[in-house]
Amino acid sequence: MTFRIELQQTGKNGFTFIDAVLNPPARHRTELTRAIRGAFINNFANEGVDRKWPSLAPTTIRDRVRKGFGSGPILVRTGKYKQSFTDMGKGYSRYTRTATGWELNVGSTHQHSEIHEFGYGRIPARPAAMASIRDQSTIDSAFYNFLAYAEKKR
Repeated sequence: MTFRIELQQTGKNGFTFIDAVLNPPARHRTELTRAIRGAFINNFANEGVDRKWPSLAPTTIRDRVRKGFGSGPILVRTGKYKQSFTDMGKGYSRYTRTATGWELNVGSTHQHSEIHEFGYGRIPARPAAMASIRDQSTIDSAFYNFLAYAEKKR
């Protein structure tokens, strides 16, 4: 999931505010990252975003049981894939300055993430790197907290 901020200067009085918005402190980047990872946690807990992921194929369930993983939950066998989205220390998070602002990329570098996010062949898409409407409001709150900080810098 990418959170992108782009700004344009429109007047003299906004320079301090713009500077504050373009340079978010680590604590606000961390708060945004935690809010995004919270959405991923909910996706794994609910096995989907706003609607359930497609069920596992009977052959997949048999294979999981045979290997000692049980029949579910979906996308969780050893837990490494789930942790690559949900754990602050194991997931992917990158803050980058751009020519017109900044972006915060949060997700997974797990070798199977693209297959599960978008589907491949007979494997249906089961996206974890999305936010439900409820989770989006939590992410929005984290961003508004950051904007309130930037406004105080004005």
